[in-house]
Amino acid sequence: LPIIAAPPTDTPIPGDSEPPVVSISYAPTGTGRPTDRDKISLTATAADAESVAKIEIWLRLSTQPQAALMRTCTETTTCFFGGGPYPAGMAQAFARAWDEAGNQGESNSISFTIFEALR
Repeated sequence: LPIIAAPPTDTPIPGDSEPPVVSISYAPTGTGRPTDRDKISLTATAADAESVAKIEIWLRLSTQPQAALMRTCTETTTCFFGGGPYPAGMAQAFARAWDEAGNQGESNSISFTIFEALR
């Protein structure tokens, strides 16, 4: 009998092309919070089908011309930054995350007011 070669059964798996899904939140929240006397916490979370390699937390205060990198976390799905107190005014924060394949995801930017505390 002739030997017939079977077709290969291993189908190449396409590379990871999906970026991580990223979100960010701040605390304290509530009426009149945070104030210029509060420490502010920023928490970023990232999810990816494979794994999250890095998360960055960025913050821009009304006194700054552009956002500044506040914290970088590696090999985790949650990143935390605590800082302040900061001067009263508007603030914006966002997070970026990368997976092991190098795909980058970015959260929506959140804006919040830092209120002047009653003295």
